[in-house]
Amino acid sequence: IISLIGAKRSLSSLSSSYLLSYTHLDCRDGKPALSLLYYSKDDASKFAYLAKLNAERAAKKKGKQNGFTSQKVDHSILELEGMVNYCTKPMCKRKYVLQHFGEQIDASVVCKKTCDYCISPAKVEREIQASECMSTV
Repeated sequence: IISLIGAKRSLSSLSSSYLLSYTHLDCRDGKPALSLLYYSKDDASKFAYLAKLNAERAAKKKGKQNGFTSQKVDHSILELEGMVNYCTKPMCKRKYVLQHFGEQIDASVVCKKTCDYCISPAKVEREIQASECMSTV
C-alpha cells in the first residue's frame, strides 16, 4: 500500500539486503525507477508469531534458558517494528532508512522528492489512514 520498495520475497527488517538494494541501487544510473512495497498488517502479525516460534525452537535445540529466547524474540520484533514503521509512518522514506543506519539527513536536500512521501505527503497520509480504517473492519 505505501510504496517505494519491491522484493521477490517478504521483508521483515530494514537491514534486509533486498530493502537496501531496491531503495539505493535501483536509481544509481540516475534514471527514475519504480518499485512497490505491499504491506499487510496481518502479515506483520504472522511474522511476529513466527519470530517467537523460531526463537523458542532455537532455544530448545541449544538447551538455553528463557533469557536467550526473550532476547532473540525482542531483536526480531524490533526489526519487524522498524519495517512496519517504514510502511506506516508518514515521513521521508530515504530519511527513515538512513536514520536506521545512524545517518541524520535533511530530507529536502538528500531525497529531493524521490520517495512517495516527499512527492506527495497528503496522498501518503490519506493512504495510511485508509489502510488503518480497512484493518479495523
